[in-house]
Amino acid sequence: MSDEPSDAHKLIAEVILRHQPNEWGQHDGWWECCCQHGGPLVPWTPEHVAAEVDKALGGLNRTWAAVFPDGSYMTPYHEVWNFHPNKSARELAEGDVAEYEDTTLKAQWVSGWTVTE
Repeated sequence: MSDEPSDAHKLIAEVILRHQPNEWGQHDGWWECCCQHGGPLVPWTPEHVAAEVDKALGGLNRTWAAVFPDGSYMTPYHEVWNFHPNKSARELAEGDVAEYEDTTLKAQWVSGWTVTE
């Protein structure tokens, strides 16, 4: 890996920088976020910053898959794009794990973010 920050790293850093506690915005035990200049007050919380990072990344969604010992995996099932009428994405991947020996169930987060210039 390169020591240079990726576009995703730069985007995340930009969002975090934009959502810092306002050092002049302390209100009865909570801090105002710097993101609302002249708008309604938004409390600064780690959850607020996480939601803004998630939004900037295009939304994070979980996928489930059966993974072989060598790291290869079956086609992942997406929680968001699951069209099976009776089974969740996890249940579909668990079916693959049951069918293929030596596989394990794994989940990963997938971003909807795309680079725009």
